[in-house]
Amino acid sequence: MKQYSIIYLIIIASALTFLSGCSRVDETESNFDNVAYIEKAKNVQSEFIGVRNKDVQVEKTIQAALALPTDKEIRVTFKVDKSLVETYNVTNLAECEALPDEFYELSGTETFIPAGEVRSTEIQIQFKNLSNLPRSKTFILPISIDNANIGILNGAKTFYYLLRKGAPITIAANIDKSALYVPTMTTTGVASGLNNLTKVTLETLVRAQLWGGSEAGISTLMGIESYFLIRFGDSNYEDQIQVAAASFGGNWPAKDAAKRLPKGEWLHIALTYDLGTHEMILYVNGKVQAKTIQGTAATMDLTRISGTNPTNRFFIGKSWSDNRYFHGEICETRIWNVVRTQEELNTSKYEVNPTSGGLLAYWKFDEGEGTVIHDYTGNGNDLSLAPLEGSGGGFSNPFSWVAVELGEE
Repeated sequence: MKQYSIIYLIIIASALTFLSGCSRVDETESNFDNVAYIEKAKNVQSEFIGVRNKDVQVEKTIQAALALPTDKEIRVTFKVDKSLVETYNVTNLAECEALPDEFYELSGTETFIPAGEVRSTEIQIQFKNLSNLPRSKTFILPISIDNANIGILNGAKTFYYLLRKGAPITIAANIDKSALYVPTMTTTGVASGLNNLTKVTLETLVRAQLWGGSEAGISTLMGIESYFLIRFGDSNYEDQIQVAAASFGGNWPAKDAAKRLPKGEWLHIALTYDLGTHEMILYVNGKVQAKTIQGTAATMDLTRISGTNPTNRFFIGKSWSDNRYFHGEICETRIWNVVRTQEELNTSKYEVNPTSGGLLAYWKFDEGEGTVIHDYTGNGNDLSLAPLEGSGGGFSNPFSWVAVELGEE
C-alpha cells in the first residue's frame, strides 16, 4: 500500500494544488495565507494498526495544526468521511472496507488551537470491540477537517486509519524436553469435570521438529500412561500417531506407512471417543485417519493416577519416562466432554469460544512468558511445568516461546 509523504505548503490565494514530497515553507514567510491541517497528515496520509488477537480496544489521538501561529483562537471541526474510502482505494490500488460504526468512537469532533500556538488540543479515537473485528480484511476510517475559522490545507486535511486483524495464533510454546501437567488434576479434582466422561474429544495443534524421544522412539502428545494416551511412535514407527489405550481396548492403529506424518509442519490432531458406542476416530488436519470400535469401559477419568506410579497421570509432553518427550511446538489444546464432528473440528482448528458447550479445558499457549499455561474455560485446569518424577529424568527444561502466524485465510 502506497503512502504519500505530504509536507505542508501555505496556500497562495487559497488556490494551489498540493503534491506529496514538496519542501516545507519556512515559518518566517508570513506573506502567505495561514492554513490549518491535520498534524499527522503533514508527512504521511495513513497509519496502519495491526490488531492483535488479544486486543479489545486501541486508542489513538488526532489534532489540528497551523503553519504559523495567529493572534486569535482557531476552531477546527473534524468528521468521519466514509465517502473517501473509494477514493483511497482507487488512488492506492487497495481493497479496504469502511470501518463499521460499532468499532470506533471519537471523544468529540471540535477542537481549538490557542492564540499564539500552532497545535490544537487532541481528540481521542477509541477503536473498540476489536475482538469482534472480522479477520482477513483491511478496514479504513477516514477523518477529515470539516470546518475551520481559517483556511484549510487540502493536501493534508484528511488522515486514514487502517485496521487489520492478524492471524488467530501469533505465539506458541516450544516444549522440547519439557512436560506439563495440571497440579490439581487428581482423583480429588472432581471440580475440573474431567472425570466420569462418557464422551471425549482431545485436540491440539503441534509441529514436530524431530520424531521420537530418546527412549523407544516414542514422543508423547498427551494423556495418561497405561490408561489412555496419545503419542507418536512405538516399535519403530515414531512418525505415526498411536493411541495407547490399555484400559480401552489396547494400542491402535497398527503400523501403516500411509499414516506417517511430516515434521516441520503444523498438524491438527484430534481424537474422539464415544464410550457408549465405543467408536474411536482419529483425525489429522480435519481428515479421518483411522476409525475403530474398541474397549468396553462405560466412562473415562482423566483425573486419575493409574496404578501406584505418580508419573501415570495426565501429562502433555511426557509419559512413563521423562525421555519420552515431544520435540516441537504446541498450541490450541482442548479437552471436551462431547464427540466433536468432523465439520466442527475443521472449522475451529485455530480458536474456539472459551464458553463453548462441553469444553472442559482450553490451553491456547499464548502467554509468551512464564511457566503457567492458563485454562481459558475458567475451570481452573491451568498447566504448570511438570516436576521430574519418572525414570530417565534429566531434562525439565522450561518451555520457550516462538512467534507464529496461523489461521489467517
